[in-house]
Amino acid sequence: MKQLIRRSIFLLLFVSMLIAALFATQAGPAASGRWYKGNLHTHTLNSDGDSTPLEVATWYREHGYQFLVLSDHNYLTPTVSLNEIVGAAEKFLLIPGEEVTDSFEKKPMHMNAVNLAELVRPAHGTSMSATIQNNVDAIRKAKALPTLNHPNFHWSISVQDMLAVNGLTHFEVYNGHPQVNNPGGGGSPSLDQMWDALLTAGRRVYGVAVDDAHRFKAFPRKCRIRATDGSGCDLVLSVPMRSPVRWRPATSILPPA
Repeated sequence: MKQLIRRSIFLLLFVSMLIAALFATQAGPAASGRWYKGNLHTHTLNSDGDSTPLEVATWYREHGYQFLVLSDHNYLTPTVSLNEIVGAAEKFLLIPGEEVTDSFEKKPMHMNAVNLAELVRPAHGTSMSATIQNNVDAIRKAKALPTLNHPNFHWSISVQDMLAVNGLTHFEVYNGHPQVNNPGGGGSPSLDQMWDALLTAGRRVYGVAVDDAHRFKAFPRKCRIRATDGSGCDLVLSVPMRSPVRWRPATSILPPA
């Protein structure tokens, strides 16, 4: 119960402190704000997805999303021209991103870089925790937000690995891909349990929910389950600020609307 209360408090603190407007606003009186629905982890033909960036962006726009990150593996998909086509103030925003794809001893380490201006190369490391740390540092140096992806993918990343990292403030507590082992198993904790352990250790780490969609067209017959588009999303609250602000990512784990 204490862990649940602690997690709820951090979630409320995150929404109230980072409330970070997706769209910059001018000074004005306090307002109740507006919720925006979005996804921070999606793939296109630029890596291992099956659809073009425009097709993917259009899918999310047409399905009621207000923001989207195209996070291709080690590839920064340009968003300026796409925003000119599908973007609209207060309706839909494409945010530049990349899934920095690294590994240690053949164990994958994937980390999203959100709202970056240039490609971030995998930084590598001499251990899994060092690999995570070096990539966190590289992403922050690029003035982007690092988010650790699906720790239980290939059972690669432990809570101890994450506790050894400085500057890690976000990780995926839900990922819609069918092979990332959200519930844990075989002695490995679930992503919820990992989050509880991080919070119990005094780390202010925020949970992110994503769909990690790859397929928008045909699905292989051998694939009985798939990452359903829209299975995970993030909701952020934007309110008018007293002075203009730069967009800063803000996510919370909430069920899809």
